[in-house]
Amino acid sequence: MSSPPKTPPGDRRRGLAAVRAIGLRLIVWGGLACVVLLYSGNLRWLLEPRSPFAPAEPTSEPEGAAGPAWPSLRGPAYNGISAETGLADSWPTGGPPLVWKRDIGRGYSGLIAVGNRVFTQRQTSTEQSLLCLDAKTGHQVWEHRYGWAYEAGGMHPGPRATPMWQAGRIYFAAPDGLVGCLRADNGVKIWSANVNEQFAGRGTEFGYACSPLVEAGKVILPVGGQQASVVALDALDGSTVWTSGSQPASYCSALPITLGGRRLVVAFLQNVLALLELESGKVVWQQPYSQGYDEHAAMPLYDEPHLMVMLPFKAGADLYRLDGFPQLREGEAPAEPGTTVHLPISTKARQEPRPPRIAQGPRDTAQAVAADAPHGGVTARLLWHSAELSNDTASSVLVGGYVYGFDLLEAQANGHRPSRGKFKCLDFLSGKVRWTADRVGHATILVAEGKLLLFNDRGELILARATPDRYEELGRTQVFRGEICWTAPALHRGRIYLRSPTQAACLDVRQDEPAGQAQPAGAAPTPEPAAGEPFDLVRLIGEEREYPFDPPDLAEFTRWYLWSLAGAFLGAGVIALVAGLACRSLVGRTKRSGARQGTPAFGGRRSAPSTLRATFGAPGPSVPSAVFWSAAFLLGLLTTPLANRLSQGFVFTWPASVFVMHQMVLVAVVGSTRRSGPKLPRWIAPAVVFAFVVACLAYYDLCRRLNLAVAWVFLVGFLPSWPLTVPLAHRIHKHGGFILPALWAVVAFTLFFWASAGCLWARAVAIR
Repeated sequence: MSSPPKTPPGDRRRGLAAVRAIGLRLIVWGGLACVVLLYSGNLRWLLEPRSPFAPAEPTSEPEGAAGPAWPSLRGPAYNGISAETGLADSWPTGGPPLVWKRDIGRGYSGLIAVGNRVFTQRQTSTEQSLLCLDAKTGHQVWEHRYGWAYEAGGMHPGPRATPMWQAGRIYFAAPDGLVGCLRADNGVKIWSANVNEQFAGRGTEFGYACSPLVEAGKVILPVGGQQASVVALDALDGSTVWTSGSQPASYCSALPITLGGRRLVVAFLQNVLALLELESGKVVWQQPYSQGYDEHAAMPLYDEPHLMVMLPFKAGADLYRLDGFPQLREGEAPAEPGTTVHLPISTKARQEPRPPRIAQGPRDTAQAVAADAPHGGVTARLLWHSAELSNDTASSVLVGGYVYGFDLLEAQANGHRPSRGKFKCLDFLSGKVRWTADRVGHATILVAEGKLLLFNDRGELILARATPDRYEELGRTQVFRGEICWTAPALHRGRIYLRSPTQAACLDVRQDEPAGQAQPAGAAPTPEPAAGEPFDLVRLIGEEREYPFDPPDLAEFTRWYLWSLAGAFLGAGVIALVAGLACRSLVGRTKRSGARQGTPAFGGRRSAPSTLRATFGAPGPSVPSAVFWSAAFLLGLLTTPLANRLSQGFVFTWPASVFVMHQMVLVAVVGSTRRSGPKLPRWIAPAVVFAFVVACLAYYDLCRRLNLAVAWVFLVGFLPSWPLTVPLAHRIHKHGGFILPALWAVVAFTLFFWASAGCLWARAVAIR
């Protein structure tokens, strides 16, 4: 019995050379396509002048003069409340007058206003900077560039923190942990330091977002390093004054409070709520909040001696009463010394939020919290916990004994559509809900003269009365459209300053606009009219992942993989088989009708019998093969929304469509580069590669808009799959058929899918 013929060494070498040649062409053509597309997308930024604003007219007014300033995030008292008066009680139909509106670059940094100056941080396609604008015109006064662009193609590119003005200086923080101090009059740098690098910061993997707090000559910053949960830098030179704690940080800025005459700092870290002495950094009280990963972004509320914190992930809110002296108040039971209550707060680790439990006073709660540290001196009692108010990016406000805020009814605020939830008013001391409104939306809040100025994520500015009796709206106007807005507003001299991810605007909200004040040239007299609801992209996938930034575990990846196999490849195989049977039936009818042999069938060069042979493995391309790959692509897209309506967990089958696109590109490259046999025109391969790059960028952009950050990883699984996909492309082009290539495709897709998943898991391990 003769042995099967062996492949000559020369053929193997030629096969490897072909694989290398195809890979090189894909990389070169794909790279050129990426360069062209990215360059064209950034062409506006690259060609525009370095300063996109006209220079401001010189002014002799010193910064900080004449009138209340808004020098920091949430204003002079860090609570979102302004002392300004003379604001309008209602607005006309078109809204308050628009003073100016400008493109400002990417970012989520808020605006602060002092004197005739407005400050914020922004990002172009290449760099980050701090801007000083003229408050009256929006024209640029100066710009300080401090770093490269942050996540230029990511989910939320640009700076997150809001700068702070103090004594003629501007303090800022960048997403990579760079902290700096500039002269407010000209933007000249005084000092800078990277706290993430210096103190090995943890807990701000989505970008450092804590705004600097400048108090008593110190810049207070949550960092999250070992022995450096919170750090204090000298405001004059940036040197380290003190460091404290070892808990990971989060995204909530430090809040200064006064308790019993002592100046303290509230730090809401990843797993701990802590009180520290401002002068020394000594921890005087802390409360554990979780053992997993939590994002705390909403600012606490304080009215001595009560401290209220709003939690994310639908976990509700807690109110504590703090005591800074050993002696007890009249009628109050002592806290049990040396104990810390570990409250079962909901975490990102899929725990369920606690049911509402509202206490009427200290006698109705059995839980007491004492200082963890023996050198403490502050005790706290939990007065109530309520599931009625959860905050994320938009902080609540406390005014007149009542809390106004948006109760976020999903795991996280959504960056690409309005967030779901309800705007509420709660009694501060009891936690009882006074009223609920559906019309406001996810809004950041500013309070002045007993009125709420609400800036929601749809880009609308709303005026409402701050009353616990009912929601009473006094005016509404559309300022920005087509963007999700999270930045807190600033109020200064009767003007409100607003920011979207790409634009800034100033509106005059005073009762009577001064006579003779002209609008800047080119500015619209009123804000833009309200736009209709945009198309909800979630319809494309049926539903959203509850925690979109968490890497899928093995069970979720397996669910995606099995649905992809069943929905895309098995379904396409059935459709292709039906197409093959239809071909056989058509061939039979052609023979019976006496058609001349060799007559082209199905619009191709081959005859009907040749097409039938190709269906079951004969050489040459076939109609069922084309049907199989086309159906696999379409079913990969359509299975996702269908499965998300039928399955309990989230399902994502688009990777099957991405794989099919990649395989067809390889077939086109093989067909246009073959030296023998059927060939395609040489221009086909570059054109197909370019179209493939465009499709990948579209997939990337859709994932961004759908908050599917983890789905980007399937764009890196192409190269590991080449040992199977390149030979498969040769077989599809040379031999045709669909049964054997379909089975081969399942194996190749398996390699592609799990190689991509492995890359995501490797990255997650590296971050930990």
